[in-house]
Amino acid sequence: MSCASSNSLAMLLILIAAASVHPEVIITGGNGKMKFIKNKSCRIPDSDERYYLSFDGTRRLHPRDRIGGNGQEAVRVRCFDLTQESKAPDLVICFDGEWYPSDHRCLVKTCSPVHNTATTVFTCTTPNGVNVACNQPVPVNTEITIQCPYAGYFTNPSGENNRKLCLDGEWENLYMCQHQCGLVIDKPPTKGKAEKFEEALYHNPWHVVIYHFKDKKWSQKCVGTILSKYVIITTESCLNPIDDKATANPLKSFKVAVGQYYKDYKTAQTLSRIYDIGRIFLSKKPGIALITTKTDIEFNDIVRDVCLPDTWYPEMQTNLQMAILKENFNTGYTFKDTRFLIPFSNAELRNEYHETGKCTAIFENGGKFNATDIGAGLVALVALPNKRYHYYLTGVLVNSTENYLLFIDVLDEEHQRFINTIIKP
Repeated sequence: MSCASSNSLAMLLILIAAASVHPEVIITGGNGKMKFIKNKSCRIPDSDERYYLSFDGTRRLHPRDRIGGNGQEAVRVRCFDLTQESKAPDLVICFDGEWYPSDHRCLVKTCSPVHNTATTVFTCTTPNGVNVACNQPVPVNTEITIQCPYAGYFTNPSGENNRKLCLDGEWENLYMCQHQCGLVIDKPPTKGKAEKFEEALYHNPWHVVIYHFKDKKWSQKCVGTILSKYVIITTESCLNPIDDKATANPLKSFKVAVGQYYKDYKTAQTLSRIYDIGRIFLSKKPGIALITTKTDIEFNDIVRDVCLPDTWYPEMQTNLQMAILKENFNTGYTFKDTRFLIPFSNAELRNEYHETGKCTAIFENGGKFNATDIGAGLVALVALPNKRYHYYLTGVLVNSTENYLLFIDVLDEEHQRFINTIIKP
C-alpha cells in the first residue's frame, strides 16, 4: 500500500466517522429543516480473480452479500492467485453505495525499485531468466544480484549471500556494499616489463608519498599510510619543521600523492592523485603525526586504507611487510616494492623499546634502510573469523640502526588513544 493511498483512506475514515454520529442519516438542506436519508449499502462484487473477507479475516463474504453504507464496516480484499495483490489497500469500506477505494483489481505483486549507488550495482533476473532493470518494479521471484565495483567493498561481511529474491512483494534483506579495510587484490594480468613493479601498487594501496616545498621547489620528503578516507599516519620527523617559513601557511608546504609513485613532483602532478593538507596533529607522546586531507581520498583498486588494530593478533609477529620506494638508476624508473620483515631477535632490546612505545624488525632477506621510507607502515596479514585476510597496521617506521629498523608501535596505549581521537571523533 502506498503512503498516498493509506493517507487517503485514513482521511476518508475520519470524514465518514464525523458524518456518522447518526449512522442511519445524513443532514441536508440549508433552510433550517433536517431531512433524513438512509445510506445505501454495497454489494460484494462477484469476481474470478478476488474474494472478500470480514474485517477480522475469519469469515468469507459471498457475492450479493451486502455491507452497510455508513462507513462503519471494513472488509478485506484477497486475490486467488498468491502472486497477485489487490490494487486497493488491505481494507476497503462502503459509504452510501460506493466502495472506497473503488478499484479492487488484482495485479501481479512486485518488489519496489532498487537504484545503483556509487559503491553498489544491482542486476535483476526474472524467473524466466530475462535480465530486467532493477530501477523499475519487478515481479515476484525475481533474483537480484548485488555487486561491488571496487575491491575493498563487500555485501556480506557476515557471510550473507549476495543474491536475494523478491518474495511476496518484498525483497529479502538487501545488503548494500560495505567498505572493508585492509584488503588487496592481485594486479590484472598485462604485458610489459613494468608489470612486476606495478604489482606492489595493488599489494600496498595504503602507501602514500609526502612532498615538501622547500627552496622554491617540491621534493619527496617521506611516506605515510592511509587510515581512512581523510586521515594519513606518518612520523613527526617527516613533517618537521612544521613552522617552515617557505610559505605563509605551513600546511601549504606539504602535499600527499596516492597510488603510483613518481619521484619527480611535476610528473606526479600529471599522473598521480595529489591532495592538499587540511590539518596536522602531533601526538603528545613523541613519534607519530596524523595528517588530514582537505578533500576525501578517492579509493580504488590501488588506493585504500589499512586496518587499524584494537587488539593484538599472533600474525603480528610473523606475517609482516612494508612498502619501500625504489629507483632504477640505469633507467630512472621509480616504483614501489614490497619487503617482508621479521621481529628483531634481541628480546632484551625489544622489551626496552616496547616500554617506550616502539618495536623493532629486520628485513627477512636483507635490505638497506632508505631515509625516503621514513613514515612507512609496518603491516601484518591477519586471518579473521569470516575467512578473509586483512592487513593491519602495527608500526610506523621512524628510524634505523645498523642492525634493525625502528618503528612506532601503534598498539601502544597512548598512541592508540591519540589516533582514535582523530579517526573516531
